[in-house]
Amino acid sequence: MTALARHTFRVSFDIELSLKAIDEQVITAVAEHMVGFTEADLHEFIRRDRALLQALLAHPATVQAYFLYRAAEATEFIHPDDQSLETFQATFTEARLLEQIQDALSPDDYTYLTAVCEDDAFFDNTSFFEEALSVRQTNFTIEPLDPGNEAAPNE
Repeated sequence: MTALARHTFRVSFDIELSLKAIDEQVITAVAEHMVGFTEADLHEFIRRDRALLQALLAHPATVQAYFLYRAAEATEFIHPDDQSLETFQATFTEARLLEQIQDALSPDDYTYLTAVCEDDAFFDNTSFFEEALSVRQTNFTIEPLDPGNEAAPNE
């Protein structure tokens, strides 16, 4: 099919990611949505997620890889025809994250987190850790790439 009009644009934006402590503000924001859990359950979730966060922070190269992975996720509505985004996203998984920080986790925490990865439920079971991650998109720009290369409508 021949295009009646075509124009290409470059769209860019910055994605800023940061990790914050799992403090009372994070705990309150998450805990209010967690119903049906005992106080002991919540304390265990918080303890485990704090351990996960500290284990990640102990590995700066893994923090960088994790941020790249999550930055790519922040572009979830962008679908390049060449599958480049999907290829990039496949290079880092939650299971790979755990492998890289295993030495900084207790054996019980590693076993638990590995099991939730196998169940494809990592993010569902690390809510406090997830809340500690901040993702911001800033500096949006859009510009034409090929001015004068438009197909004119058939007259």
